[in-house]
Amino acid sequence: GLNLLSSTGTARLLKENSVDITEISDYTGSPEILGGRVKTLHPKIYGGILQNTHNKEHVLEMKNAKVSPISVVISNLYPFEQKNCIENIDIGGVTLIRAAAKNYESVLVVVDPNDYPRIMSSFDEIMANNDNGINFRKWYARKAFHYITNYDIAIANFFEDDMYHISHGSGMRETFYRTYEKKLDLKYGCNPHQNKAAVYDIKKPLEPKSLPFRVENGKPGYINILDALYSWRLVNEVYDTLGLTCAASFKHNAPAGVGTSIPLSVELKEVYDIDKNKKLTPCSTAFIRARNCDPLSSFGDFIAINEIVDLETAQLIKKEVSDGIIAGGYTEEALKLLSSKKNGNYIILTGENSKTSEPNKTDKKAQDVEFKEVDGCAVMQSINREKVDDRYFEDTVTKNKKISSENRIDLTLANITLKYTPSNSVAAAFDGQVIGIGAGQQNRVDCVKIVQKKVNTWYLRQHPTTMEYFNKLKEQGVKRQDRINSIINFIETDDDICKERENYINAISKNKNMVLASDAFFPFPDSIDVAAKMGVTHVMQTGGSIMDGKVTEAADKYGMCMVLSHIRVFTH
Repeated sequence: GLNLLSSTGTARLLKENSVDITEISDYTGSPEILGGRVKTLHPKIYGGILQNTHNKEHVLEMKNAKVSPISVVISNLYPFEQKNCIENIDIGGVTLIRAAAKNYESVLVVVDPNDYPRIMSSFDEIMANNDNGINFRKWYARKAFHYITNYDIAIANFFEDDMYHISHGSGMRETFYRTYEKKLDLKYGCNPHQNKAAVYDIKKPLEPKSLPFRVENGKPGYINILDALYSWRLVNEVYDTLGLTCAASFKHNAPAGVGTSIPLSVELKEVYDIDKNKKLTPCSTAFIRARNCDPLSSFGDFIAINEIVDLETAQLIKKEVSDGIIAGGYTEEALKLLSSKKNGNYIILTGENSKTSEPNKTDKKAQDVEFKEVDGCAVMQSINREKVDDRYFEDTVTKNKKISSENRIDLTLANITLKYTPSNSVAAAFDGQVIGIGAGQQNRVDCVKIVQKKVNTWYLRQHPTTMEYFNKLKEQGVKRQDRINSIINFIETDDDICKERENYINAISKNKNMVLASDAFFPFPDSIDVAAKMGVTHVMQTGGSIMDGKVTEAADKYGMCMVLSHIRVFTH
C-alpha cells in the first residue's frame, strides 16, 4: 500500500521483478549528477522525510511545495573498503538515515535486512500513531544512529591509519575510535557492591561479531569471565604450540595449575587419588594434572580445557569444588552432569577455537592493540602474540647444552603459563605438568621461593608416610577437599616428615629433570641457588641483566642447562 521511490540501480532491479516504483530523479525532476555521486540530495526528498506530520505549519508548507510526506526510509550503505575507499564513502545514504532517524516520531528508518521480516509482519503496529508505535520507531532510529556511527568510525580509522603511515611510517593511529556492544549481563563486578557489570563486544565497524564463548549454564560474574578468557587463551596456546590437550585451573586471573595429556605414571595416579588400573582419556589426564599442581589453591577455581569434555572428565570435575568451566565443547552426558553441579548453577561456557569449532567470520585475533582504563586514562599496547618456537632454544649459555624433547615440552609449557600469570612470575614444570607457580612478587627470588615451597609440597605428597596418612583419611571417609587440606597441613607440621624433608626432597628430585622458566631475567644468582635445591636441571630466562655472567656461573656450578629466550613475557 506504499508508493515507492528509489535511486536508479535499485529501481531497475525492482522493475525487473514487477514492482511498481518511481525513480527519485523522475520524482524530483533532477537527474543524478557526477556519475551518481548526487542522487537523493533534494528538497523534495528531505522535505518529505523531515516534515513533522503533526505540525500544521510543516504540513501546509510541504503541501504548497507539492512535497509528499515520506513515512519509511530503507537504506543500506556502500561497504567501505580500502581498495576503493573514497568512492565508497556514502553521502546520500548516511544523510537519508540521519534525517529519518531524527524524525522517528513520523518516519520509520530501516538499515538492517535482518529486520525486514519482523517489520513486514508487524508493520501496522510499528507505524501506529500512538506511544507504542513511536517507541518501536525510536528503537529502529537508535539502531540507525549506531549504524552510521560505526560507518563513520570505519572511515575515520582509515584516514588515521593512512595519514599516520605517510607521516610516521609505523601505521600507529593518533586517535582511536571504538564501540562496545553489550552481550551479557553479569551478576556483579569484582565485589557485590559493584552492581553494574556486563561483558561487551569490541565491535569492528560494519562487521558482525560475537563473543569468543557462549554460556551453556549458570550466570557468570566479572572475575569468572576474566578467568575464563585468560585461561582459554592459555590452553589454546599450548595446543597451538605443542599440539597437546591442555587444562588449566585458574584463580583470580592467575593459573593455580596447568597440565597436559601426557600419561600419568602409576605412582602419580595413586598420589592424585586415581585408581591405578583406570584408563584415562587425554582430557581427564590434563584435568587431573592441572588440578594437582596446587590443589589447595585450586579450591573454587575456574577450569579451562582445550578439548571436548567427555563424561569421565565431567565425573572428575563433579567431585571438586569449582566455580565453572570453559571448554571446546561437551558430550551430551558430560553437559548434563556438569549442569547439575552447584544445584544447577555451575557456570559452563563453550569457547571458540580452531580445534573444536568454526572461528567467527571476523577473527578477534585481527585486533592488534588493547587498552586498559584506569582513573579516566587509557594506556595502550600491542597485543602479546609472541609464541615459543625454535628461537627460544638457540642461545644455550651454560656448559650443559643437552635439552631432551621432554625438557623442551616442559620449558615451553612453563613459559606459556608465565605469559598468562601476573608478573613477576616464575614457573616450574615436570612431565607435562606445571607443578609450581610463583606469581606477582616484587622480586624474583621470592617468586622462586614460592615455587620451591609448592614443588616441595608436590614432592612430599609422594612420601610413603604421607601416602600412609592419606589412605587412612580415605578409610575414615574424610571428604575430598578436607583430605587435601589435612595432607598439606600434615606435610608442613608432621615431625617425621619435617625431619626427613630435606633428605627426601634431595633423593626424589635427583632424577626428576625439573625445569624452571622466568618471565624476565634473573638479576642475581640467588634464584639459581634456590632452584638447585628443588632439583631444577633446566632453566629458561630472558637474559639481559648485568649479572648474566654470574647467573650463568651459578647454573654451571650445579650442572644446569640454561637457555636465554631474549623475550620477556610480563603480564600486568
